[in-house]
Amino acid sequence: MKRSIFLLFLLWGSLLFSDDREEPIDLIIALDKSLSMVEEIGAVREYVNTYLIDELLIPGDFFLVVAFYGKTEIPLAMKIEGNADKERAKAIISSLLADGRFTDIGNSLDVLGRQVEQRSDPERQKYLLLITDGIQEAPPESKYYAPDGSFNHEFLKNTKTIQMKGWKIEILGIGTYQAARQLAEELSGKYTEVSEEPTPEELAEKTKDFRALATLKISEPVQLSGINRKGKSVLSLRVESVGYTETQGLEIAAIILTAPELGIHEKNILADPHSFAVAPDSLFETRIPLKFPDKLVRGHYQGSIELKLSSKEQLIPAVFEAELRVNSMFINYWPWLLIGLILLAGLILVLILVLPSLFKAKLKFRLVVEGRKSDSPVYTLVEGKPLFLAEEKPEDSSQEERLYITGNRSPACLARLVLFQKGMRMMLLRSDRFPKLRDVPRDVMGFSFVVRTESRKDMTVQFQNVT
Repeated sequence: MKRSIFLLFLLWGSLLFSDDREEPIDLIIALDKSLSMVEEIGAVREYVNTYLIDELLIPGDFFLVVAFYGKTEIPLAMKIEGNADKERAKAIISSLLADGRFTDIGNSLDVLGRQVEQRSDPERQKYLLLITDGIQEAPPESKYYAPDGSFNHEFLKNTKTIQMKGWKIEILGIGTYQAARQLAEELSGKYTEVSEEPTPEELAEKTKDFRALATLKISEPVQLSGINRKGKSVLSLRVESVGYTETQGLEIAAIILTAPELGIHEKNILADPHSFAVAPDSLFETRIPLKFPDKLVRGHYQGSIELKLSSKEQLIPAVFEAELRVNSMFINYWPWLLIGLILLAGLILVLILVLPSLFKAKLKFRLVVEGRKSDSPVYTLVEGKPLFLAEEKPEDSSQEERLYITGNRSPACLARLVLFQKGMRMMLLRSDRFPKLRDVPRDVMGFSFVVRTESRKDMTVQFQNVT
């Protein structure tokens, strides 16, 4: 009874995956048919036929199956037009046997890559499911051969090409062999592990996100801020979640940069591990601090960036090209340069206002009335700033009027004094108060003249130079 309920649940979920989809996709299955898969191949065939061909594919999809061992075969490469195509595909899958010697995963990736490039629509989203027990054993004549069964340099170089294409990749590892997990890491794909004797239902349950065509896709454009003199920069990513029913937590463990022009090869530039979460069917923006080598030569450079995630889910594409901009000195120090410019502008303004007054011509003198100069203050006549000879009326009528010098013009002013060259010119404001002065000399410094006060008293006045 429990098994029946479980099967009904899977069937209902599978119908959801395909019923609402209208846009065609490219579905690629890389199936391990080496001898080590002999006990699992039956469950795998039933899983592919029931949960992928019957329930996921729709008319217009391109369906590619590569079966690999020491060689790679292409049992299926077709566009699905209807149920007849599905039945033909299922018959071919049902005939596959685990009867091959060796396991050359690298060669299978080469073959499927060529097939996709030749026969697929480049604009379509591509989904790759690689099913293997994880035992890498390329034959000696393969370029991917390694005596210890590891993934050699040629294989690792090839994975970078696939990563940059933006495929959704899932590695379905049967059993607990570490090679399948390592393969997922190298391809920046999701790793899913099932038991050594899996059922079709277990395979379906473990790959439910893949069958829902769920993706965490980096939306363009990727923005990388300028690199300052300390090597600091920020990578801005916009991540779109499609097809997931739950929030996906992501942790970026490393960001690997290769930039030959800067002499950088596979260097981790992530300042610190960076975590964030993306809600279902949403767009999330995150800013990731980076640390490049310091004191790089300013300029523009090209490089490739690879995101290494320690979380189960992965981002696509995992590798992308990036333009690197090393800031010039001006951009690195612009806040300090701006402050310096403001201070310089202020200094120039002060000089404009102050310097003219510092270098203006000046004349110091005393006002001598009736020959008395002992108590007379020293005045300074500055170019452009006139002074005035004025009369002060005493409050006590018994006292005499007083003549004085002021900088403010008022009705009490009798004459205006201005500086010219090195002399003093006097312009009369009240000529009636200068009864004996017929012609005012051009320079009145040292010249004696008479001023008549309001009380009709005549006073002899002289401006005496003070050196």
